[in-house]
Amino acid sequence: MSVARWAMQLPSRCPAPSPLNPRNNSGDQATSPAITASETPSPATDEAAEQVAQELASLRNKYSSKYTMFSYSELARITSNFSPDRIIGKGGASEVYKGCCDDGKEVAVKVLKSSDKVMEELVSEMEIVSSVRHGNAMLLTGFCLDGGGGAAKIMLVYDYMARGSLEEILHGEKEGKDLFGWPERFKVAAGVARALVYLHGGDGDGRPVIHRDVKSSNILVSEDFQPKLCDFGLALWAAEAASPVTGDDVAGTFGFVAAAASSHLLEEFKYLAPEYFMHGKVSDKIDVYAFGVVLLELVSGRKPVSSGGGKGKESLVMWANTIIQRGKLTDLVDPSLPTDGSGVAGEVERMTLAAALCIRRSSQRRPSIANVLKLLDGDGDAVRWARSQAGLSAGDDTDDGDGASPEKKDIQSYINLALLDVIDDSASVSSGGGDFTAANVSLEEYMKGRWSRSSSFD
Repeated sequence: MSVARWAMQLPSRCPAPSPLNPRNNSGDQATSPAITASETPSPATDEAAEQVAQELASLRNKYSSKYTMFSYSELARITSNFSPDRIIGKGGASEVYKGCCDDGKEVAVKVLKSSDKVMEELVSEMEIVSSVRHGNAMLLTGFCLDGGGGAAKIMLVYDYMARGSLEEILHGEKEGKDLFGWPERFKVAAGVARALVYLHGGDGDGRPVIHRDVKSSNILVSEDFQPKLCDFGLALWAAEAASPVTGDDVAGTFGFVAAAASSHLLEEFKYLAPEYFMHGKVSDKIDVYAFGVVLLELVSGRKPVSSGGGKGKESLVMWANTIIQRGKLTDLVDPSLPTDGSGVAGEVERMTLAAALCIRRSSQRRPSIANVLKLLDGDGDAVRWARSQAGLSAGDDTDDGDGASPEKKDIQSYINLALLDVIDDSASVSSGGGDFTAANVSLEEYMKGRWSRSSSFD
């Protein structure tokens, strides 16, 4: 089976037929955001519902002393009975509503949709989120886990972020977009990098985590433009990354369906590292790649994929790679934002360099997120090393001329780009016709060279 056909057949992460929610199986709209039991339950349904109730009770006992416990009726009240007008976000397996508590505090209520894997993902998400303690990661405030009465109501409660997501700020109609200049963009970039350094274990605090869903819609922004990385529904412990990843896992939040040539699929596609998409290989470098796409959004102001950008500009990554190949990194920068001002030009340059390094096709050739943060923070050696890498080839953006629709061409182009890299991800840097020149060394190798030269007694 071709890679393209495999991608087209990847399953959706939207609610799948489940004995816990027969109404959704038939296509009828549920009366409430819960996993609803059948009106005439079968023994199998009874058993499944009882198992869910027991698992939810176990989670309540485990986390009730750590977080605020909300009742379903309380969350329904503060969200106007989960009114569609209160929806502030949607994912492959959840909807998020804005709520206002009696004390005036605004919260975001994440309602998990019904699926066969909902409990498995919930247990994993709560375990990981409960271990995260960082100023740039969204922390859990409370939850509602109610499995009684034949219906499972599963909701997570977080602080509400007034400015919404980075995606809305950059590409939507959010008010205050004109306030999102270079200092604010750099603040968001550095904050997300710090969150990822923490998750990947760079601070030496706790077990390393791979987020697996870094994208602009999962970066929330506070009133003072402090970013918060959110949605740990696909996150996993780094120690578990060696386990085989199935097609369902790769599909994840991207909601792949048979009609794979949709603009929604294309947009989500652009955050997937080639080795993850092609072979399900998971490492912290898939977060680095996705962060590179986010950096490109911040630097260029462009969407991950756009149908109105002209030939060769539909894909943000491919458009950027053609510019990087020519060594014209300044052409990546949003021309509508002036770069004059104290320190602005340096910050923009470092964001651009970091983006170019993060979206390298080979995972081994991408820097660690810790080194990306050093670069963003202006570490002299990191900046010099990054500059030495600038302008190196990053892949071809070719047209196969098969007459396919623009959407399908975009998918095939991305697949072609991915294939170029994952044939042998462990191959060493080659000379002559390879992607990178002899100057392509890691920051660690660069630093070793500088140390040996500076410490020589000859």
